Amino acid sequence: MLRTVLVNLDSDTDRLDWMRGQLHRLKLPFDRFSALRGDHLPEELRRYFVLDSEPRPLTTGEVGCYASHLAIMEALVRDGEPAALVLEDDLELRPHLLDVLAAVERFPADWDIVRLSGHVKTAVWPALPIAPGVELVKYSRVPLGTGAYLISLKGAQRYLAWAGRSRRRHPVDQDLRRVWDCGLATYGVTPTPVEQDVLQRSSIDTIARRPPHAGLRGKLKLRGWGYFFEPFIRPAYNLRFLGVRGWLSTAVIMLAAQLDRRYRRRLRARINGAPRAGTPAAADADAA
Repeated sequence: MLRTVLVNLDSDTDRLDWMRGQLHRLKLPFDRFSALRGDHLPEELRRYFVLDSEPRPLTTGEVGCYASHLAIMEALVRDGEPAALVLEDDLELRPHLLDVLAAVERFPADWDIVRLSGHVKTAVWPALPIAPGVELVKYSRVPLGTGAYLISLKGAQRYLAWAGRSRRRHPVDQDLRRVWDCGLATYGVTPTPVEQDVLQRSSIDTIARRPPHAGLRGKLKLRGWGYFFEPFIRPAYNLRFLGVRGWLSTAVIMLAAQLDRRYRRRLRARINGAPRAGTPAAADADAA
């Protein structure tokens, strides 16, 4: 059975109880991972972050969150497991999550990560029927959030190699969203099988220290010159990953959704129901 890892701070026992109840209901055994604090990082993880200079690109909470996900990936690689389900502790698990887990062996050979949560705001392109009304899809733009995802051994190896090349300057959900940079073959599922952020703010968020906004020079120092090239790099990546037909179709759908609010509502309804095979769908297309 696929390993399930639950990320949970030692102090958040109520969240642990919440997730334990849901996982028990779905009959999913899990291993609890004690979430790391950004101000008490293990020495082997400090190399990924800017910790001893200013401005610091990530808050203490963001460092802890990022480090926790990196540590789970390192454990996956160390143990040689084929894949893992990673869950944070503020989720609502929907029944068709089990359909997704049962279909892992049928996923495309190139898959690195499958995002299971996040508010999808752009068009998607179908990749594989999973169950009636449930599809594996490719995103035209990956949603934010690391509430729930499947990651393969190959994906973990690839991400760790990429993350180790330089210090992390974006939160983990933003880096995972920047697929043209990190290089992960990223898929999703519609309808979304996991709802995230259903509980109040966690303890890890309360220790976050957001640095003040800097001027242009400070932003360049934090984000790098590559930020200016993203509007060109991202479409090129989508064209390669979605294919010409998928890229054109999702682009047309998003343009129509921006022009017609009623059409946007119909797209929302379609993706929350059962998208037809071979046609693109969109969820909450209010923003690209």
